[in-house]
Amino acid sequence: INSALYMTSFFLVGQLEMRSFFTTLPFILIVFIPSITMRFWAEERRTGTIELLLTLPIPKQNLIIGKFLAGFLFLFIALLSTGTIPGLLAVLGQPDWGQILSGYLGALLLGTLFIAIGLFTSGLFKDQISAFILSLIFNFALYMVGTDFIATFMDGWISGLGSFLKNYIGIPNHFNTFQKGITSLSDTYYFLSLSGLFIILNHFTLSSQVKTRQKSNLTLFAVLLSGITLYLIMIISDFTSLRIDWTRQKIHTLSPASKKILNNLETPITISLYISDSSKMPTAMKNIERDVQDKLTELKIHSSNVNIVITDPSENEELAKKLAERGIRPFQVQSIEEDALGVRVVYASIVLSYLDKKEEIIIEDDGDDWSAV
Repeated sequence: INSALYMTSFFLVGQLEMRSFFTTLPFILIVFIPSITMRFWAEERRTGTIELLLTLPIPKQNLIIGKFLAGFLFLFIALLSTGTIPGLLAVLGQPDWGQILSGYLGALLLGTLFIAIGLFTSGLFKDQISAFILSLIFNFALYMVGTDFIATFMDGWISGLGSFLKNYIGIPNHFNTFQKGITSLSDTYYFLSLSGLFIILNHFTLSSQVKTRQKSNLTLFAVLLSGITLYLIMIISDFTSLRIDWTRQKIHTLSPASKKILNNLETPITISLYISDSSKMPTAMKNIERDVQDKLTELKIHSSNVNIVITDPSENEELAKKLAERGIRPFQVQSIEEDALGVRVVYASIVLSYLDKKEEIIIEDDGDDWSAV
């Protein structure tokens, strides 16, 4: 299914990359992984064989690891079956293998987390469907709290809560790094630590099956262990420099001169990106916002004094008029949609504001090259 979704846009976009493949993959795994894990313990409990398993002279951790590795192997084979796509890219040209391999590594880590969650939820029920539904809801919630929409909505209720959940708990912020071709310590630790958390919780719930007196301690133990895990994730996330850029041309690695400038910023600099929504862009330009935002994010990672604002002026007529007075205007580009040649008017400009200095404006004036004005 995910490969089919990828191929529908591949020939239209005309780029030898798999980022759109990995963008939709989490939504497939959110459903796919629970269908694998729902039987792990639920079926054992329904048939009554769990008591036999837990009383055998086999350490419980061995049983848990065995079931976990079975799910992981199934996931690995499933991802391996998508190897026809990298093969196709290799035939058509020279794709960036570092970015592709990083994306697959992120997919494995994401799947590992979902398997651990499914293992834990399966141990709570006798019914497979109940385990499937709870695991699916848990996975979906963990992903959605990392989206801008939910973060903004929750910040409206409690200031800072949505941003906190997005940065530290939500999946997208950590998974997107792998899509770009970057492997970082903080993002890798995020997936491994949460996976370990749910595996440990699964071990504790299995112990409570044998020792009834431990059931009352399960909630307290889960809250305490979750708090420790989250605290460590917050600490590790500060190590932003511990990362590897696997892309061919190191496109996400700043030069030493750029890092020096960012480190010496004493006051905030505002980078405003005025760009049309990707849905309004011609096919060949749909990824501009994503690619530019990736580079701007690298600046923000190296300096807390970098503020990034992304706005679509076409949604605000008053803003569009003010921008026009400053020389920031939309431009026309040709677009081929459904075998028809048309013209679209789009924005693609960057404005740099720093202290009382004159604003620097970067405009894509012809749809092909960026030119500084």
